[in-house]
Amino acid sequence: MNNVEVRKMKKEDLIDLTKWGSHEDLRFLPYNFPYKNKIEYTLWYNSKNKIFTRKIFSIIFNKKVVGYITLKKINWIKKSAEMGISIDANCLSKGIGTLAIIKYLETVFIKYRLKKISLRAALFNKRAIKCYKKVGFNEIERKLAPFEDQTNAFKLIMEYDCFTMIENKACCEYVFMNVNKSDFMQNRIIRG
Repeated sequence: MNNVEVRKMKKEDLIDLTKWGSHEDLRFLPYNFPYKNKIEYTLWYNSKNKIFTRKIFSIIFNKKVVGYITLKKINWIKKSAEMGISIDANCLSKGIGTLAIIKYLETVFIKYRLKKISLRAALFNKRAIKCYKKVGFNEIERKLAPFEDQTNAFKLIMEYDCFTMIENKACCEYVFMNVNKSDFMQNRIIRG
């Protein structure tokens, strides 16, 4: 699957995001791209790009932007950061995310000289956790925390056993993971 590319997002990439398919499952609604007009998606883009602390990368498959990966909470002294990823609902389970994350990690470890990338994934997001482990992330801990989108909090509590209400917030268990540059590069040599 050599037709997957990861590069810094350009403003002209945003129009492709507005054409993405939608997740119907309430748990995955935060991964839908909700912005349809230029003002909204330009504001979103600007919030994801901060000179020293945040960057955003496009995932391109067959010449279309089918996802993005963020590099956030960059700590240049510790050489660490967090990542987040979102992929068009129509492009899941095709190996695109796995290959994109590998290319992304190569970029942030080599070009940006970071040494550790962390992330968190909701425990119910089995597909994502499997992908992260496949590319070299290790589980560090699990913690109950407020779900990232409280819009449908009561519905989530009623429909899914993985949610519980704490202080009027829908909470679920998150898996915290990270990958170190040395481990990733060693596995990269083994992977070929």
